[in-house]
Amino acid sequence: MFQTLERVIVVLIFAFGLVYWCGCASMGRPGGGPADEEPPQVLKSVPVNGALLIDPDTKFEITFSESVDPGTFAEALFISPLPEEKPDISWRGKTVRIKLQNQIPENQTVVITIGSGLSDLRKNNLTESFSFAVSTGSRLDKGMIEGRVFDSKSVKSMLVGAWSVKADSIIDPIFGDPRYLTQVGEDGKYKLEYLPDDTYRVLCWDDKDRDHKFDPGVDRIGFPWKDITLLSDSLEYMSFQPTRIDTGKIKFLFASASDQHHASLRINRNPQWNGDLILEKVHIEDSTQSLQITSAWYDPQDSTRIIFRTEKQLADQEYRVILTGDTMHSVFRGEARPDTFPPAITFFNPEKDGRDVSVKIDGLLTFDDEIVKCDWKSILKLSIVDSISVPISVQTIGANVLEWHTDSEVPVGVKCELKLHLTEVFDASGNPGAVSADLIQDSTIVSTDSIQTKIETDWVNYFSIIDPVKTGSISGNIFGSGLIPVVVGARPERSNSKDKGFNRAENTGNYSIEHLKPGGYLIWAFEDRNKNGVYNPGALLPFKFSERFVLYEDTVTVRERWESGGINLNFD
Repeated sequence: MFQTLERVIVVLIFAFGLVYWCGCASMGRPGGGPADEEPPQVLKSVPVNGALLIDPDTKFEITFSESVDPGTFAEALFISPLPEEKPDISWRGKTVRIKLQNQIPENQTVVITIGSGLSDLRKNNLTESFSFAVSTGSRLDKGMIEGRVFDSKSVKSMLVGAWSVKADSIIDPIFGDPRYLTQVGEDGKYKLEYLPDDTYRVLCWDDKDRDHKFDPGVDRIGFPWKDITLLSDSLEYMSFQPTRIDTGKIKFLFASASDQHHASLRINRNPQWNGDLILEKVHIEDSTQSLQITSAWYDPQDSTRIIFRTEKQLADQEYRVILTGDTMHSVFRGEARPDTFPPAITFFNPEKDGRDVSVKIDGLLTFDDEIVKCDWKSILKLSIVDSISVPISVQTIGANVLEWHTDSEVPVGVKCELKLHLTEVFDASGNPGAVSADLIQDSTIVSTDSIQTKIETDWVNYFSIIDPVKTGSISGNIFGSGLIPVVVGARPERSNSKDKGFNRAENTGNYSIEHLKPGGYLIWAFEDRNKNGVYNPGALLPFKFSERFVLYEDTVTVRERWESGGINLNFD
C-alpha cells in the first residue's frame, strides 16, 4: 500500500513540475504589467546596407528586435526594381530570409524596403519605412525622391510609386506595377531612395486591399505637378494632396416628381457636376417633346440626389430623365400639384452660435429651392450685437446658394448677428421664404380674425469673432511662382479639421495667416493657374498633372500673441 502511495506521489510531483515548466516556457506576452506599445525595429541586414559587388544569387536576411506578423511583412515588403516573380520568403525566429527567383543583373542596385505597414504580434507598426541597398556593381545608385502626402484624413500606409517615363510603357497604378515602391510613414513622409538617373513619374495611392494596386472606387490617389528628372545622384522633392476619383459609370437609380415644377433623380454616386454641367449632361423628355429644365442642384442633405426645376409638367404624363449621349434613363410621371412650399435655409456658415470666427468672414446660405435674385444687401444684414452694422458683399452661386463676405475686418472679440428678412426672399414660383423649424431664431405674432398665427419673418444667426489675445499668426515669403497667383493654407497637424486659414498671395510676394489657435500647423500652397481658388488635383485617365503644389517641410508651431515668421515657400 505504501509503495502504491509513493508511486502516486511521485507521479503527481512529476505532473505538477511538468505543468510548471511548460507554463514558464510558453511563448507570448506574460500576464500583468503594462501593454507593449514599442514598435518593431530592424537590428541588422545581410548583406549590410551599401554592400558592393554582391553575388547575383545573393539571399537577403533581415533580423528584427522582436517577432513580427508574417502576414503584414509580406504586404510591407517592396523590392526595387520590381522582380518579375515573387520571391521566396522563409522565417527562422526573428529573422526572415528573402530569395529572388532570378539572378540580379550586372551593375544593378537592388533596394529592399520594409514599409510602415509591418507590425509586431501586438499590432505595433513601424513608425517609418526601412530601406537598405546593395549592388552587383562597384557603386550604388544614390538618386532620391522624397516628400510628404498631405490630407485631412490619415495617410498612413499609403503607397508611393515611381515609373520610368522613358522605359515603362504602362504608367498606371490600376494595371501597371511601378519600378520603385514604398509606404508612407505615420507623419505622411516618404522616401524613394537609391534611384538611378532617369526621368520618373511619381504617384501616391491608398492600398486598402493590400494588392499594391489602385482601386478607383475605394482608394484615394495623388498626382504630381511634373515629372522628375534625377541627374548625378540628385535629390528632388514632390509632395501630394490626394483626392478620390471614380471612373465607374454613373447609374440612374430612380426619378420622381414632387410637384408640377420639381423632379428629382437618384444616382449611384455624386459625379461632381456643377449646376450648369448638370443641364448639359441631363435632359428630360416625353414621347414627343422635351421638358425644359430651368435649373438644377444637389439636395443639400444628400449629394446623390439631383433636384430639377422644370417648366410646368403635364399631370400623369410619363417623362424620361436621360443622360445626354447615352441610352441610360429613368422614368417618372408628371405631377398636377402646384408648388406651394416656401424656400427654407438648409445650411449656413458660420455655424449657429459659432465661436472663434475669423475677423475676415466668408459665409454661405443654402436654400432647398431655386431663389430669385434681388437686392440682397437690403435684406441680408450683418451687425455687431447692440452696435453698428457691418458692410458685406453678396452674390448668388448657382440656383440656390448665397455667398457673402465682409468688406473689411470685423473688430475682434465681438458678437455678431446675421439677419435675413425672409418675407423678401422668393423662389421661382413666387413663394416667400420660411424658417425651418430647427433654425427659428426670431418671430412676430400677427392676429387674424381673432386667431393668433405665428409668422416667421426673420432668420437670425449669432456667432462670435475670435479673440486675438488667444491666437497667433504665420507669415513668410513665396518664391518661384512667377506671375501665377498662389493660394496658401494652414491646417492643424493632428486634426481631421478643415483648413483654418487661407491667404491669396499674388506673384512672388509675402503672405500672412492670422488668428490661428495655438498648436502645430502644416503649411501648404498651390499655384492657382485657373484662378478659381480651388486646388486642381489632376487626373488619371487621360493623365493630367495637378496644379503646382508645395508643402512646408516642418510643422509650424503657433503660440498666443506671437508671429511665427520666416515660413518661406519655394516653388523653384
